[in-house]
Amino acid sequence: MLTSRGAMFGLDARITLFVFALLSTVTGFVLYQRAEEAQDIKLYADIQEMELALKIMQRDLGVLPGYAHTDGIGTSSDDMFLMFCNSAFVASGFQKRWKGPYLNKTNCSTNSGTYKTLSIGYYVAYASASGVDSSTPPGNAPNACTVTGDCYAWIGVDATEEAFAYINRIVDELNGATTEVSPEDNGRVILYNTNQIWYRTEVHQ
Repeated sequence: MLTSRGAMFGLDARITLFVFALLSTVTGFVLYQRAEEAQDIKLYADIQEMELALKIMQRDLGVLPGYAHTDGIGTSSDDMFLMFCNSAFVASGFQKRWKGPYLNKTNCSTNSGTYKTLSIGYYVAYASASGVDSSTPPGNAPNACTVTGDCYAWIGVDATEEAFAYINRIVDELNGATTEVSPEDNGRVILYNTNQIWYRTEVHQ
């Protein structure tokens, strides 16, 4: 016959097991959140590495890197990225000045990487600051660079809206100090087609 003391012990054990299960779930969720954030941090670090590489390449070439490309500044953003890694994409007049590769081996073998579980692409495009928004990303005719006008190097990366929100908060909202109106369309960081981040670097003419 089950005593009242035994019944209470059984209840206590079940409560203890429930609490442990709940804590395990919460801990797992927190660890998952931190892992997700770590991926966003790494993505932003990759973008910053590319921005630094662009600055160094601009210094070496003596011109905005896009103007030193074999096919000119309006060429594909995939090929523009490969200038980091392969001098074959550099016009003959600038070959001796190119001192790359400018990225580490992980990012330099191709214009692709990994973000969370996704295979993603990296890009570099050139555009005036005006007219670049979520519907007209860098590389489109309405914001094409001219010889005499402003021209900025933009870094593109395939990612999620969550990653955009993280990077936009740091760059355009000053770590949350301000709130941006229509963040996907304004500032140095824009979101194109809900899955492509474009980041305006400090590299410009």
